[in-house]
Amino acid sequence: MPCTDMVIHPFEPGSPPTKDLFDWYAPPMAYGMYADYLGNWVREKKVLSLEEAVRKATYLPAQTLGLKDRGVVSLGAYADIVVFDYDKIRITGDYLQPAQAPDGIEHVLVNGKMVFEQKRHTEERPGKVLRHNAPIPS
Repeated sequence: MPCTDMVIHPFEPGSPPTKDLFDWYAPPMAYGMYADYLGNWVREKKVLSLEEAVRKATYLPAQTLGLKDRGVVSLGAYADIVVFDYDKIRITGDYLQPAQAPDGIEHVLVNGKMVFEQKRHTEERPGKVLRHNAPIPS
């Protein structure tokens, strides 16, 4: 299951840090890890098929955590959907300017609400805390 365990702290691009570097800075993978996963490892290097990559990023984590109404597109499930252009998806940030929206992501819906389009957040915040129902492996 691909994942990133990074925390993103919003900051104004070009503004100097006011605290320790790690209090305000996140690497480019914090913003574009899944775009890199699909663009680099799936499309370019062909390590995984697109279907397997999407399954490992959606259905598999949801099932592992016992979230039966997530990670699938079906009646009654939450509509968490990313619409992307397979030929264009790629990470765009670098270590000097990490907070860059990836190329190729057209729309993102969370709980059926549009939260990202035209490389911008829509200001909608329909997300919620998810609790897993699966036993934690020892």
